[in-house]
Amino acid sequence: MSKLSDFSFFDHDFQTFQTIVEWVQDHLSVRVKSIRDIDELNRDWLQDESSANHTASVSSSPSANSDNVKVLLLTHLINPPLFLAALSIKFTGRIKFGMFSIKKEDSDALRKKLKMLDLRIPSYVIITPERTVVYGRRRSEHFNFASMNLFLRTVHPEMNDVFLCSLLLVNMLVMLQIFQVMAYNDIWMERVCTQIRNGFI
Repeated sequence: MSKLSDFSFFDHDFQTFQTIVEWVQDHLSVRVKSIRDIDELNRDWLQDESSANHTASVSSSPSANSDNVKVLLLTHLINPPLFLAALSIKFTGRIKFGMFSIKKEDSDALRKKLKMLDLRIPSYVIITPERTVVYGRRRSEHFNFASMNLFLRTVHPEMNDVFLCSLLLVNMLVMLQIFQVMAYNDIWMERVCTQIRNGFI
């Protein structure tokens, strides 16, 4: 009887935990746009270069510029992963996040439609005005919050990142200047000592 009660207790705890996770996921996922069909995918996310350049030239507002960088998840899942939902909150106003749920039987047709025959499902596609990159193909690109956060900060850095990089560069230049001065002083002192030594000789 005791074992049955313990099992029901743990089962109740697991259900409570799962409910909390689903609640958090639902609230975090509001920033990840759900794409309804392939037409919307092509029109709003995978524009060709001419239309993308036209859009960029016509709209120069901050909101339009933030839409130029997009993270698109192609998946069989209904809800986005928690780390992607958290990233969508962090990069609100700077990067646009979207998710397109694909039926398994439609995967091949989607690859042909998008002209990406080597595309795997699920895939994270990073779309910028310059190029389109499938995230996760390189060794250092992992599917977690820390790795994708670092990648997106290099793609679309914030002012704090630029300030830190500038501060680091200034410190490196100062240290280089100090080493150059020390090396010059060592050479100068060696010459003085050599002249003094020659004078005594």
